[in-house]
Amino acid sequence: MFGSGASKTWKKKLSTLFSSSEDDFPLESLEELLFEADLPFEVIEGFLKRVSKKKGKEEKIQALIDETCQRASEIYSPQKPIPQPGLILLLGVNGAGKTSTAAKLARYYQEKGEKVMFAAADTFRAGAVDQLQIWADRLRIECVHKDRGGDPAAVVYEAWQKAKREGKLLIADTAGRLHNQMPLMDELQKIYRVLQKEDAELPHEAWLVLDGTTGQNAKFQSEAFSKVVPITGAIITKLDGSAKGGAAFFSALSSGLPVRFLSKGESIENLEPFEAETFARQLFDPSV
Repeated sequence: MFGSGASKTWKKKLSTLFSSSEDDFPLESLEELLFEADLPFEVIEGFLKRVSKKKGKEEKIQALIDETCQRASEIYSPQKPIPQPGLILLLGVNGAGKTSTAAKLARYYQEKGEKVMFAAADTFRAGAVDQLQIWADRLRIECVHKDRGGDPAAVVYEAWQKAKREGKLLIADTAGRLHNQMPLMDELQKIYRVLQKEDAELPHEAWLVLDGTTGQNAKFQSEAFSKVVPITGAIITKLDGSAKGGAAFFSALSSGLPVRFLSKGESIENLEPFEAETFARQLFDPSV
């Protein structure tokens, strides 16, 4: 999980703080490390308030884990089974890892016995359709697509009609976009309108893919996309270290988004359902 040099440095500092010969450590040192991790201010306040009531390193480490779990539980809602046929819409900015996440999700649901197919709704970026088609070929599943510049809403609509007929789970990969790219945001809104006109329950899930290295910027992305499509959860990718990944996680929570999956590597197997205590221990427990 801790791949980059910067994240190794932060994790080493955290481990040094927790592994000192002293039975305790100053809150100022912990506060400094939490700010260095780019965690939101209100999160740091919560950590320090809970930790200040504890004595000894072990109790304080557990307090950090407990605070993380509590924050996750405040907005947690059990993942509802996705209907069969069903539709998952993936959103996010360029470079967040949507296409590879689509592949990982496809494999995850295949392992559960689901029939899966893709909709290549990123008709904006050169090579995007080809990239998804390569994954489709590897997974031996169908990928509905059009030429570059085609109507993304039409792609998703056609793919959904096919998924309905064949009883499949459709994973729709959309174009990466920013809040100020209005034509692309309008396209995303059109996809949502077309789906809503077809069935008010669509999409069954709309998951925002967040690059774990973006830190607190994840909150900004969450708020921007939520204005266009009702988002039901987040998937955090590229968790190469605890610092920025933790910031992205807490930023998603502060936007009201339950984290559904974590992606920790490039391999197609590197996707796992989010589990709060495991994640919290990876953040703060020096023995993990």
